[in-house]
Amino acid sequence: MKIILLFLAALASFTVHAQPPSQTVEQTVRHIYQNYKSDATAPYFGETGERAITSARIQQALILNDNLTLPGNIGWLDYDPVCDCQSAKNIFRHFGNLVLESVAITQTDADHADAAVRFRIFQDDKEKTSQTLKMVAENGRWVIDDIVSNHGSVLQAVNSENEKTLATIASLQKEQPEAFVAELFEHIADYSWPWTWVVSDSYRQAVNAFYKTTFKTANNPDEDMQIERQFIYDNPICFGEESLFSRVDAMK
Repeated sequence: MKIILLFLAALASFTVHAQPPSQTVEQTVRHIYQNYKSDATAPYFGETGERAITSARIQQALILNDNLTLPGNIGWLDYDPVCDCQSAKNIFRHFGNLVLESVAITQTDADHADAAVRFRIFQDDKEKTSQTLKMVAENGRWVIDDIVSNHGSVLQAVNSENEKTLATIASLQKEQPEAFVAELFEHIADYSWPWTWVVSDSYRQAVNAFYKTTFKTANNPDEDMQIERQFIYDNPICFGEESLFSRVDAMK
């Protein structure tokens, strides 16, 4: 586990600063919040690639969290940290535009800045939300490196959950296979570890591929949903059918 965490830390520390950002920090922050409207599409916090609004290290933490989450389950990112709200798309479609009241920038160095924002989720909302966007310059753009609010730090929260899950998985390992199996059944009802991380890579990859091609279509008939439950939701170590592992090839 330590090797994994050190590797991720090394990746996160590698930041490309090929050119200065074309927009200022304030312009970037205002542009992000400008998309929280009834007629616009709010950016996805976990987005990667050219449309990403977050830094490399947040993306790596969220990707790891997604990999540590069972297919079909919701990982740590079950809300939008930028607006501190659920289902941003539906909220702004029905209630109107987010109202950004203020943006205050504190530049800590050439590549880092804090953006203290205050906003209301919609025009008639009496409640105001204040939080700080930790901004970093990467690849010629300002992106969000963390969000700190009264809930705490987004990055610390997702890293903490990842480390807890990795520690639990590591604690299950034993020198002898029979001791390992006994340990799995000892903690079978904990729901603190994803069973996809105690099976072979080929089995895990097959389950993930099956989920992406079948479950995410969102138009599955009842019989397909039953198959999904068999392969994804039910832990095969204690609930799977006798022939479950022999049928992995059929999922590929």
